[in-house]
Formats: sequence, structure tokens, C-alpha cells
Amino acid sequence: SKGRSCLFPVKVTMATLQKISQLMNLLRQARNGCSTYCLTYSSRVEASIHELEASVQELEAKKKELEALTVSHSKLQRALERLHDDPGNDGVVFTFATEGDESVQTTVTCSRQAMRHWSPPFDALIRHGNSMAGDFPSQVQVEDVKPIVFKQALHFQCSGCFQSEWIAGAEQHGHALLQFADRYDLQDLKDQYIANAWEKVPLCLQAVSWHLNLAFAANHIAHKERCVLMLAKAMDTPSGKDQFVKLGVEAAAAVLSHDQLMLAGGREKEVMASCRLWAFHHEDRLSQGKRLLDSVRFCLFGAQELLDLQEEVETSDSWNTLRPALTAAIRLGLSEKLRSDSPARARKRSSTVLPNEGPLLKALRKTVSIFQMDTQGGSAASA
Repeated sequence: SKGRSCLFPVKVTMATLQKISQLMNLLRQARNGCSTYCLTYSSRVEASIHELEASVQELEAKKKELEALTVSHSKLQRALERLHDDPGNDGVVFTFATEGDESVQTTVTCSRQAMRHWSPPFDALIRHGNSMAGDFPSQVQVEDVKPIVFKQALHFQCSGCFQSEWIAGAEQHGHALLQFADRYDLQDLKDQYIANAWEKVPLCLQAVSWHLNLAFAANHIAHKERCVLMLAKAMDTPSGKDQFVKLGVEAAAAVLSHDQLMLAGGREKEVMASCRLWAFHHEDRLSQGKRLLDSVRFCLFGAQELLDLQEEVETSDSWNTLRPALTAAIRLGLSEKLRSDSPARARKRSSTVLPNEGPLLKALRKTVSIFQMDTQGGSAASA
């Protein structure tokens, strides 16, 4: 009993000591690890601080450089403005007809030499004026441009700064400044105008007609393609149709001509429905409707659809203006369908579903051939 009472405490004490020893080792490892981590972290922090200090110094240097450039820019702008305000013998007077009373002229005097550097078209305008004499006239008549638009362009050419208020937003339908810049090849002004337009009116389906009319006004090919594709893919939706009727005739024709045009049910007759929707949206559009007919691929209509359309054109007074052109287009489309080697399939759009009308076309071809035989026989008999 004495032995058992002595051995039990000894076993407990040894196990405890072993555990304590293990814990001490773990604590030493943790302490060493923390020290290593702290040293590594500290060195990284110091490196980051040095990088930040270097970046701050670089930014300060760039800030000083920018301030110097700003001062130089302001000096150059003031010098150009003074040059135009008081050109002396180097002046050229631009005249503009006053809106509502062309007998009253508004004038803006500018430096001839400064404006010759705007662009080659302006150099030609300064050199020749309103004739081709090449005698550097002292007065030039500027057509189809309001004085305020010319002054905006003059301000930009002197300062290089585009004023955001020059673009009112989505409610602005005319882009006179942009058209002026495109006409006289003021590329920097065009680029700034379009960049500000994108910022003020973000491109989306609800604003695509505004952007498309803008792109056509600026003759901006990349933006045209982007907007035309967006609207063409949405032409089978109410939102797409709402935007379509707001387009000018050239923009509308570009949308209807696109191979990615989405058609309800895949039927080409929906293109004709879009033409009708656009042309009847305003009374003055019917005279421009012929331009849209060139975008309709009549050979992709069903034969019965062409016959129904022909009947509508002949009986409806709404088509009086376009009847001759539309009748000729329908006949050409039907003739192409009746040809055995019709190239209609090669002209199909990605969404086009060609009608299954083999028996009908066969019957029509037979009828046409019989009619032609009768006509030729009658002609021979008359001879």
C-alpha cells in the first residue's frame, strides 16, 4: 500500500511535466515566429513607405509641370484671343445672315493667318472666300451657320476647351456645332463634341436614336456601326420601334439594311411594316420613303405577301406618292422569286425565315409561262 501511494503521484507529475514542456516549446516557436513575422512585416512597411514617398515626389513634379503647362496654355489662349480681337491688317471679316431677316448681317472679325491653320478647308475658305479667285478677300460670307455656332468653334480653337453647356442633352435634336466641325474638318472639336455627348447622354437603347442621329451628323463611322447594330437587334421590340421612328431617313435606311435586323417571326414583310411606320410618323416623310424602299428585300417576301402588298398599294390612297416606285419594286421582287435560280437565299438576313411555298411558286411559274406563250402567239398571229 505504501508503494502504491507513492507511485500514483509520481506518474501524474511526470505527465504534467511533459505537457508543460511541450507547451513551453510551442511558446518558444510562437515567439520566434512572431519575431520573424514582425521583422518581415516591418521591412515591407518600410518599403511601402519609400514607394509612397517616391510616388508623392513624382506627383509633385508632375503637378508643377501641369501648373507650368496651364500657365503657358492660358498665355497662348489670351494671345490668340488678342490676335483675333485686334488683327490689324491681317483681319478677315466673316458675315452671317441674321435669322428671320437676311438683309441684316452679323459680322465676326478674326486673324487671317491664325484661322488658316485651323484645317485645309478653312485655309481654302480664307484663300478664296466665296469665289475661286484666290485673292484672299477681306470679307467671307458663311452659309448655313449661325454666329453663335461660329463663336463656339472660335472659342474652342483658341482655348482647346469644350464647354459642357454646348450640349443640352437628350432633348437637343440639332447638332449645328458638330456639323460645322465636320464640314470644315475640325477633328479635335468633333472628337471633343462626341466624347462630351457620350458622357452627357450614355448610350443605351432608350437613347440610341439620339446617338445615331448624332453619328450621322458627325459622319462618325465607328459610332454609326455601334448604334445601327444595337437598334437593328431590337427592331422586334416596342422600344426599338419607338426609337426607329425618331431617326432621320439615312439612319433609318442604315438600320433596315443591316443583316442583323431582327424580324418578328423572321418575315421580311416586317421591314415593309417598319417603312410604313416611319413614313407615316410625319406627313413630310412620304416624299423620303423611296430611300427606305431600297432597304427592303422584296425577294424574301412570300409570294402571297407580295400579291397582298401589291393590292394594298393599288387601292390605298396613302401610297399615292410612292405607288410607282413601290409597284416596280414589288414586280422586281416577284420576278426574282419566280426564277429557278433565284439568289434570294444569298440575300437573307440572319433572322430571316424563308416561307415554304414550293407548290405555289411552281403554279405561278406555270401560269406566267402560259401567259408568255399566249402573248408570243398573239404577236406572231398579228404579224
